[in-house]
Order: sequence, then structure tokens, then C-alpha cells
Amino acid sequence: AGDDTHAEAVAQDLVEDTGFIALAAGSLEDSWRQQPGTPAYCTELTLPELKMALEAADKVRAPQNRDALIAKFMVPGSQFTDEQIVATNRARTA
Repeated sequence: AGDDTHAEAVAQDLVEDTGFIALAAGSLEDSWRQQPGTPAYCTELTLPELKMALEAADKVRAPQNRDALIAKFMVPGSQFTDEQIVATNRARTA
């Protein structure tokens, strides 16, 4: 996400140079759509799924989801695999 098209192009090139596919995700004002607590955050989505997740983000629910996820992950003694983290994020933000 960004408001400077040149800076966005540079960032996209850097992402693609590392072997990933970059997605222009809108303005900085809309960047909350990819923050913790939203369907796009930490859910390992395909490009089409990511586009849908960004559109599905709910600005009111995002902080509530984020706080609930942090509470779950921070329980003393808890250990999660990458797969469990992704599944937990997907289940909470769906």
C-alpha cells in the first residue's frame, strides 16, 4: 500500500526480485486492510484469495480480532506451528 506510485513500483520490484508476487494494495489510508486482525494478515493466501481478503477486511472487527489472537498466542507455555498460526488467523478473521 502506498501513496507514491514511484515508491510503490520500487517496492514491488524488490518483492518480485525475491521471488514473490507483489500486489498493489491501495493507499496508505487503506493499509489497515492488511494489518493484524484482518483476513489478509498471516494467512498465506494465493493472489486471488489475497485480493478477496483485502476487500473483506472489517475496520471495526480488526482490532478485536487482533487482540483475541494475541491473547491466544501469548498464553504461557503455548507453542504453535506455522500451520496452526495460519489456521488460527484464518478461523478468527473469516
